[in-house]
Amino acid sequence: MRRLLAILLLFASACLAQSPQERLAATAKLWNYVKYLHPRVTAADVDWDAAFTRAAPKVLAATTDDEFAKVLDEMLGALKDPATHMWTPQQQDPRFLPVTRLQDGITVVSLESGDQNRAMELRNALIPSLRGKGAVVFDLRSSRAAQYVIPQALPLTRYSTGPGHAVRVHSGYQAEVAAGSGGYRSSWEMTDGDAVAAAVIATNAITPIFLVNH
Repeated sequence: MRRLLAILLLFASACLAQSPQERLAATAKLWNYVKYLHPRVTAADVDWDAAFTRAAPKVLAATTDDEFAKVLDEMLGALKDPATHMWTPQQQDPRFLPVTRLQDGITVVSLESGDQNRAMELRNALIPSLRGKGAVVFDLRSSRAAQYVIPQALPLTRYSTGPGHAVRVHSGYQAEVAAGSGGYRSSWEMTDGDAVAAAVIATNAITPIFLVNH
């Protein structure tokens, strides 16, 4: 899903300030990308073809970048997935500095606004600074950048595995008519979630607690 969100942001940046025809072509590319990779496309309550049919005339009629972005977001809304929506460059979350502080005796990591280069420096220094801190609260509420600036290899007390991912697999080529030679299949497969090893030195381990918006 991270990759999909990055792609949506990329499309938003690339499609702004184009002609109506270029916007329609970009919308078709976005629609096609989502069709083959998004896990909600095959849900019984989603008609992804109809979503593009409704969006196309609105894309051509859009006269501003904001109107165009709103149409794309409306089309993505047909997926009924709150995590999939359009971000324009102006909507990027500026809070990507992982700042550590002590609050009531508890170590708290939150994200604040700042320079991206400084953010990478703090990200690289985050794990060494947290070693042996015990319970650590990561306040990620209302953050859009947390998944990119919080290291995945946290020193945990025990080996842990994140939730699995549904991946859509396409094999062969789908015939345009029913009387094709066959050999095409499209299915969903589950892959294991990200694995995080336990801290090599037990005294360095932490117990992370994540605060997020539902």
